[in-house]
Amino acid sequence: YYYIDEMSKEYEDNYNKIIDSFEVEINTSRATEGLINGVKKAKVLLTLENAKTSTEYKYYAQIDSALGLLNTGDYFEYVDRDSGRKQMLLITSVPEKKNNYDKHETCYAMLCNQTLMRFDFDAPIHVWCDNSSYGTKGEIDVNNFSVLDGKLQILTQKNHLSKRFQQNERIMFDNDPNSIYEIVDLSSATTPGLKRMVANKTEYKPGYDDLENNIAWN
Repeated sequence: YYYIDEMSKEYEDNYNKIIDSFEVEINTSRATEGLINGVKKAKVLLTLENAKTSTEYKYYAQIDSALGLLNTGDYFEYVDRDSGRKQMLLITSVPEKKNNYDKHETCYAMLCNQTLMRFDFDAPIHVWCDNSSYGTKGEIDVNNFSVLDGKLQILTQKNHLSKRFQQNERIMFDNDPNSIYEIVDLSSATTPGLKRMVANKTEYKPGYDDLENNIAWN
């Protein structure tokens, strides 16, 4: 029994000495610095994925981070190294270890492609929108957004602001009279931390819809 105990201890010691590649890369230029929910500074390993069809671009991200750092529904804001533009990611999966010996977690996120504003907001909130089939990972190209018709799926962080949206509420995108929608389904996503809305295209109301401030009349 003593021999078995010693072997178990040796195996345990060797297991603890395993170096997760994340622990090395997170301290190099490979890491991306940013803010979690606009408050907490953090470094992650970010991998952007994209696929292009004839009508749209789809973007999502894989994020590797320290254990317990991120949660579903969190925003991660960072500056794109190539363009210098601020980008906002919305965590849409549950962070988890891919392997038992990993000392980091992996999650997936959507690149927010729109914002929503209400009369009682101090500032717009970031959302991800897609009018393709539900359940796909992707982002519609912002440049093509205004000409897309049909139902729109909207994901955002579930918080005190997103809870204000109501069934049948009209919303606006891009300060554009051709990008006004009505919320037809309002529910929490199956994953905690996310708010899911489904909207249909609706008509512009001249004299009522506030194009300057991007707020639809209700």
